[in-house]
Amino acid sequence: MTKWVEEETGLTADRQFMLEKEQVGSYSFRSCIDGVMTSPAGFIDCEFDQQNRLTSFSKHGPFPELDNRKKDTFTLTNESVLSTG
Repeated sequence: MTKWVEEETGLTADRQFMLEKEQVGSYSFRSCIDGVMTSPAGFIDCEFDQQNRLTSFSKHGPFPELDNRKKDTFTLTNESVLSTG
């Protein structure tokens, strides 16, 4: 299912969206950046009938562009937390 969503949306799994919930007959995906959920969130929902035919597909909300992101290193230590309090 994830591969199909990638093909239909042009998004990359686990970099721009990730599986949030899987149930019989439905999949729900949510926006992310490298596996970290984003806010405001984007959502993709897919539903199937009993013959596994797609009956509903929706994509709404923002999904991150891979080219526009800035990656910083961040380290949180006990010392840095205690020194700011």
